[in-house]
Amino acid sequence: MLFFRLKMISNKNEFKIGEVEKMDWKLSMSTSSSSCKNLDTPIVTLKLTLKNDNDERKYQSMELTIPEFQNFSNQLKEARSVLLTS
Repeated sequence: MLFFRLKMISNKNEFKIGEVEKMDWKLSMSTSSSSCKNLDTPIVTLKLTLKNDNDERKYQSMELTIPEFQNFSNQLKEARSVLLTS
């Protein structure tokens, strides 16, 4: 389970996004759409379960191309690294 607190700090104000309690993913292939007949593009579908301080859960889904997923993954790793050192 991926479990760490994401925070954004700006001018002494703290904005809490919550904890990523769970992350499910699925890899699929998009072969065509109404606007493009030959996509042949792999897609990563992410389903995040976010938990706030009141134990309320929010569910967020997103579809990313492989380069977008790699960028998102790197950003999460950087955020985790920063939070572990502070």
